[in-house]
This record gives sequence, C-alpha cells and structure tokens, in this order.
Amino acid sequence: KEFVSKKLTKVDISTDSRDPNTPLDDNQKTSFRQSLGQLRWCTDQTRPEAAFEALEFSTKANNATIKDAKMLNKVIEEVKKTQNEIRFPKIGSDSWTITVFANAAFKNLGPDKTSSAYGYLIFLTNGFSIGKRGPALLIAFKSAKIKRVTTSTFESEALAQSEAIDRALLERHKLSVMTNIPEELIRVECLSDCNDFVQAVYSSKMHQKAGRVAVDIAKIRECVENKEIADIKWLPTEYMLADCLTKRGVNAALLRQTLRDGKFAI
Repeated sequence: KEFVSKKLTKVDISTDSRDPNTPLDDNQKTSFRQSLGQLRWCTDQTRPEAAFEALEFSTKANNATIKDAKMLNKVIEEVKKTQNEIRFPKIGSDSWTITVFANAAFKNLGPDKTSSAYGYLIFLTNGFSIGKRGPALLIAFKSAKIKRVTTSTFESEALAQSEAIDRALLERHKLSVMTNIPEELIRVECLSDCNDFVQAVYSSKMHQKAGRVAVDIAKIRECVENKEIADIKWLPTEYMLADCLTKRGVNAALLRQTLRDGKFAI
C-alpha cells in the first residue's frame, strides 16, 4: 500500500504535446521503463488484476510512443485509486483442494499482434462450485506471453492449462512437504472457459483442432487418468477469474472481491 501511494510514479510526459504516435525520446524511455518496473513489481506481489497491462507494456517498451506512455499513466492512476486487499482465510484440514483458473488470449501481444497471453490463478480451497462461496487462499498467479506463436484460441488455452497444471502440481508437492500430508490427499481441480479443450481432454480421439498441442493435451489426459488431477471442468467466461490476466478491459471486480473476502465471489 505504501509503495503504491508513494513510490509508484507516472511517466513524465506532462509537457509533451506531440503526436500520440511519436516515439518517446531517450529521457522519456528511461521514465517509461522506471514506471513500468514499479508497476510490474506491484503486480507481481499483490495486484494480479493489473498484471496483463504490465505484461502488455513490457512488450512495447523498446518502441514506446507518447500514446503508450499515456496509457501506462492511466493504468498507474487506476492502481493508485483502487485499493486492493488479499485475505488469507483458514482452510479446513478435512478436504484440501488446489483450484486452478487458467485462461489465454489469441494474438494480442507485441507490435505485430502475433504473440498471445496466458494467465492463471491457483488457490488453496475446499473445492470450487458456482454459488458456493467457499474459502479461497491465493497461493500463485501469473500473466505471461506464450512461448511460441499459436494458430487458434484452442491452442492458446491448451498451452495455458498445461503451464498452470505444472505449477499446480508443484504447489501441491510443496504443500505436502511442508505439512506432511500425502500428495494424493490434496485434490487438484482445473477450470477452463474453453469447452473444446475440456472435451478434448476427456475424448479418446484426437481433437480436430489439436494440431501441435496434441501432445500437451495427451499429457493432461494422462494426469487425469493417473488421478494426479481430480477434474477439469468448463466454466462460463463471466466466472473466469483469470480472464483479466490475459486481456485488457476485462472487469476484475470478481477477482478483487474474492481476494478481499478470502472466499469466492462467484
């Protein structure tokens, strides 16, 4: 809170009246990178709802324009005026579940818009179901660029789930080591708003859209069959808490409320 109010600063372009598409000069670039670094530190710590914006601006840093600087300042202003809290609720010891929200976009990053973003939120819970406002303890989150170019939203979603599942299984192992609870007693459930992906995981046939992600889907299917993952479920996009980690302009109110209350706001 103190860092956001006192140390998170805007890009110094207050007296610049040039065309919005004009590249920043060297001093402005330095100011842009400084402000972006401060924003990224905030989002990496406690502000996941602004993580995508920090990611998007990082792909523009080398060729940033006056317009980009103004947009970054707008995001910083929003972060400063929107207070965020993360509550760490008590999770009953009778039924621990690692609940994964994973999401992706398609061709929305980079100057030429050929790269795609993915993001995930991982909670320790007693299990998730819509309408049941159970406790939700955030243990990991990420907003990043998919390492390779994808050819469809389906591909992006499959790769996002693969990354999120790897992290979820790691978090389960860490919890098991810390608590001496056997890993098999900690369930892992994954939520996706891409129904085609969910169907592909549970189908014995190769999905027509699988293409290069066929191996990733097969790996996830194997995790389900081996009971490393208890369930992969479809979730309507309106309830996908990780949506704001992959694209701009998404309402993050449900995520903020979930973090503030320490229980799902769905």
